[in-house]
Amino acid sequence: MKTFFITIFFILFLQSSFASNWPAEIKLGLIPIEGGSNEKERFTPLAEYLEKKLKIKVKLFSASDYAGIITALEHDHIDLAYLGAKTYIEAYTKTGAQIVVRELNEKGFSGYKGVIITGKNSGIKSMAEIKGKTFAFIDPNSTSGYLIQAAYFKTHTPPIDPGNYFKELKFAGSHVAAILSAKNNLVDLAATNEIDIERMVEAGQIAKDDVKILWTSELVPQGVIVARKGLPADLVKAIQKALLAVPLKIKAKLQDGGFTLGKDTDYDYVRYLMKIKDQLSK
Repeated sequence: MKTFFITIFFILFLQSSFASNWPAEIKLGLIPIEGGSNEKERFTPLAEYLEKKLKIKVKLFSASDYAGIITALEHDHIDLAYLGAKTYIEAYTKTGAQIVVRELNEKGFSGYKGVIITGKNSGIKSMAEIKGKTFAFIDPNSTSGYLIQAAYFKTHTPPIDPGNYFKELKFAGSHVAAILSAKNNLVDLAATNEIDIERMVEAGQIAKDDVKILWTSELVPQGVIVARKGLPADLVKAIQKALLAVPLKIKAKLQDGGFTLGKDTDYDYVRYLMKIKDQLSK
């Protein structure tokens, strides 16, 4: 019996020692997919879940653009970040942020496809009719709202220079804004992804036939949750364990299929896309 209590005490001591290295609070940064307030609403249940699992405070942080999240990671203003594929690569390069988990979409797949869309009343029927139209990207640091489509334009035969090819280029700032801009004919064309369109249909923000997909990319890996460099390794492991076990009700709030393990090389295809864009822009 004495040995039993000594063993229990030793285990509790070790747990206490590990947790003593943890900060009293961590911050999770969010890229602006829907806009700051909506993203915080989506991720609040996850933050509350992590608080219960980790026994520390979890706060949400949003920036006005993708670059703001990278900067926050670089200066340790946030501890975790939810990033798209391209933003992850830039964050990894600049800050050494490490993947904690990869996101799964609602159907359980760890990838998505970028698209180019138009409003149903735009009169545009195919990609052969897009020259001279107005076009909205999302953000220069967006994977599915910029990189994928920009790489497509650069590898097109002949190559397309968006600045000269289109009548006007805009950056919508979020996927919701881009999709609504196409729906409401504020722009002729917009870059986004199929998942965000489906989310808006399910949320009743648009009807299924409000926008038409003109072009679809190859499968691109989903986003990630990363940890900043220097966050205690045992805390990162605890966060990973909690995220891999996220319950269904939290997945429903996140509008995804939860998370799976991931590694840096999973994003080599996106690096390839970035390399193409950089090479052909010179």
